[in-house]
Amino acid sequence: MIKNYSLWFVILLSSLILFASCNKDDEIVNPDNQNKIVLKGNIPSLYKNSMIKINGGQNVSSDSTITKVIVFYPNGFYTIANVVDGKFSIEVEKGTPAFMIFAGPNDNYLGFLSLRDGFESIPLVKVSDNVTTIDLQNILLSNKVGSPTHNPLGTEILLSDEEQQILSMFDDFFYPIVRNPDVDGNGKIDLLENKFYRLQVLWFYMGGNFGSNLTPSFTPPLRYDGWKLAFSAQEDNVPEFVTFFYPWNPSAPSQSEQTKYLPQWNTTVYFSRMINESLPIGGIYKIYFKNQYLNFDIPDQSSAFRNCPIIVPTVTLNSDSSIQKVSWIYYNASGSGVVDPAAFAARVNFGIETFSRSYNSPNIEMPGNQFTLDEKIYWNTVTRVWISYHDIFDNHYIFGYDK
Repeated sequence: MIKNYSLWFVILLSSLILFASCNKDDEIVNPDNQNKIVLKGNIPSLYKNSMIKINGGQNVSSDSTITKVIVFYPNGFYTIANVVDGKFSIEVEKGTPAFMIFAGPNDNYLGFLSLRDGFESIPLVKVSDNVTTIDLQNILLSNKVGSPTHNPLGTEILLSDEEQQILSMFDDFFYPIVRNPDVDGNGKIDLLENKFYRLQVLWFYMGGNFGSNLTPSFTPPLRYDGWKLAFSAQEDNVPEFVTFFYPWNPSAPSQSEQTKYLPQWNTTVYFSRMINESLPIGGIYKIYFKNQYLNFDIPDQSSAFRNCPIIVPTVTLNSDSSIQKVSWIYYNASGSGVVDPAAFAARVNFGIETFSRSYNSPNIEMPGNQFTLDEKIYWNTVTRVWISYHDIFDNHYIFGYDK
């Protein structure tokens, strides 16, 4: 099974969407301002308590004063707003998750916004159409965690409890760069130095079997065939490979096995070997990159792995038994009901394996839920169908269904 999934992985490389970053002085995420709302709030306690006096009684900011609010996105774009008299207002883009961190006058990291425990993102999906501004009101910081007195989840951001639970799992691979956006440890936020480091995960599931049907059966919880990590870096003069260190056995690292370069963003992505001996337990995942160790403190993923929505394909045939189209639906992890993918999925792609060749679809962007084939493939020649959804944080979930 691993050998077949490795083939799928090579195909997935061509559809991987990754990251660009804006310069420090950029004021907007991109030129399109029609899909934006305003986030505003107050940071009263830390701001006021952090002013110091110098000659003549003039107030100046100490290193512990929040002077900037930075919002960034999974693709690495970011925008900055100054904090003035403890208040800020910043334009953000709807339809994507965002992350808010707080910085001092020397671009030093001072904390991040959390809407609820384990929820490091601001999921700007399913925002009510009539919302133009979200006022977080007072943001109270404790141990660098900022909690707003007004939580937009369930009010301006119309996510159900189930959707919130899904997204709180899916954002875990952003957890380390929200809680520590200075991954290289030089005292400055990496984004503000035009650097962006992050990890992604690619899960490989054994989905089920078609048998004599055109929709496969599946029995949760799904077994897994393995998983891979993807480390990306926007840097010049990068090495040919990096080394991955895993928390369950830090004395047994492995080198990256595939590399993809994205020239339009000067971003290099390194992929780990297929891992199947352990679920990704919580702990420090280290990347040895350019003669330094980058530390990513990932929460335990055991429950996340077993609680991901399941995508299930259905094949529709023409009168000559060739495949007309593939459609799909999403079930919750228990298989007991369908879930709306609008809150968590960004795109889908699939592949059809036959005795002699493979067919691979392009990316189908949300809200697409079907794709008509442009080649003649007879159903009796098919051996397997795999289908993958990419979440809004650009993690990948790949499901294989045998025939």
